[in-house]
Amino acid sequence: MTTAKYQQLFHYAEQLTPYLKGKIGAADHQHISAAHGDPELLNALYLHWKKAHPEAGMPYWLTRSWTMLAWQPLYIAFISVYALNSVPPMSKMALDYKEGVVAGFHLCGDNWFTGERSALIKYACTELAIILDGLQSQFNQFQRMRPGLTRPLIADAVLEALVQRQALLAEHESSTNDIQEQAQLWFDHLGLPKSHLQALKHNSQTGYWELHRISCCMHYRRHDGTLCDNCPRQ
Repeated sequence: MTTAKYQQLFHYAEQLTPYLKGKIGAADHQHISAAHGDPELLNALYLHWKKAHPEAGMPYWLTRSWTMLAWQPLYIAFISVYALNSVPPMSKMALDYKEGVVAGFHLCGDNWFTGERSALIKYACTELAIILDGLQSQFNQFQRMRPGLTRPLIADAVLEALVQRQALLAEHESSTNDIQEQAQLWFDHLGLPKSHLQALKHNSQTGYWELHRISCCMHYRRHDGTLCDNCPRQ
């Protein structure tokens, strides 16, 4: 049963992007993990982007590194809660790393959590917090990454995942408060500032919720970069 659940999770993940490729079991190679990974890989990640785009400066190098570290745990948490209605033990999740890219992950453990939606979100956030806090602590051994940078990026990632979910499930026909209520739960359990919820705007014409980002990916700082369509600097 557990293997079947993991396979279902991996199937949904690869439907979103082939880079989100999961495997069952502990990683048998150097990897990134809050529990048992190699902290030197986090420094290698930062140095890769520093070397690749020296002109972009530290704000870009830090932001790019953090988004690389956080995207897979966040995606897996949302897939588990909303597609599987159960959440695997995520806190020991191992992340694959190669040449500046964090893609591919490993999960193990039989104790999947099940329950009501609110309980699933609380459990997923508890596991996510262990991962994100652990990775940030490891990263800080080499470069200081402040909550003022990481929290807005996580807030935007949570809201973006919810906005994408409403489009997939056509939830614009349900209560217009549903997405906002879901966002509040994620923010509460991740300890994110409630002020960041203002980035979620309801479009009365389309019936959809939209994200007006509060964080910047700093891509514009690259020599080949531009401002994103929903960049707060626009």
